[in-house]
Formats: sequence, structure tokens, C-alpha cells
Amino acid sequence: MSKTDINCHCGTGRLGKMPELRQTANGKSVTDLAVAMTVGYGERQSTVWTKLTVWGKSAEFLCEYANVGDLIAWQNAEYRTDEFMGKEDKMVKVHYFECSMGSQINLISQKSTNNEGDAGNSEREYPTTDGQEPPDELPITSNGNGFSL
Repeated sequence: MSKTDINCHCGTGRLGKMPELRQTANGKSVTDLAVAMTVGYGERQSTVWTKLTVWGKSAEFLCEYANVGDLIAWQNAEYRTDEFMGKEDKMVKVHYFECSMGSQINLISQKSTNNEGDAGNSEREYPTTDGQEPPDELPITSNGNGFSL
């Protein structure tokens, strides 16, 4: 990739699963988010699931405050692909967005289960956009640093 190539993505979507914070071997915070994005309009409107990998303080913030169904927005995320050996020894290619240094990710709105705005209840369950469920598993990938995400 040359220095003039631009690889950044902006988007919004709703969380389909609770974020879980992990630490890499060298102590960096990271989380993977399953995000439902609405694309199209009218009768052509549908839901597309994507994966966001979020690093650092942003990952810590989302794991502490975000819940299923909350709307998030991101800017300057890098589009990435990763390949790994899947079930039955078939090569699997995963597409995702990575939010690291230079990226912004914001918690836009939080859903509440009642009129009192019970934002602290982590036991909430919400139907996902268009009734679709998030993928069963976010694939475990490996970056070039030798640790699994």
C-alpha cells in the first residue's frame, strides 16, 4: 500500500452482544464488537453484521458502559481482512474494522428497559435489528504480533 492510499471507514450500528474486555500478552486492552448496521432504505432496507476490533481506552470505556442494543458510531477505522484455518481444514477469510490510534468511537445512545431509564442494568436483553441475531461466534484471529485476539 502506498503512502497516498486511504483506508478509513465511518459508520453507526447497534451492539448485538455484550463487549468483553481482554488483555494481550503485553497488557493492551482489546474487545471485539458484533455490530448490526442498517443499509438501504424502504423495502430494500436490511441488516448487515460487522465486527469491530477496538483497542486501548476506547475498549475499556465500551466494556464498562455499553450494552446490547446501544447505538455506537466510529470514525477512521481501518478495514482489515484476516485468514485462518477453520473447521474441516478450510481457509476462512474474515473482514472487520479496527479502531486503534487515530480512530474515534462514541456511545451515541443507550437503550433502557423501562421509562425510568435504568441504564445500570446489565441483565437487559434486546431484540436485534430486523429480528436477526448476531453471528454465533466472532472468529478468533491472529495478527502479525503472534497473539490471538
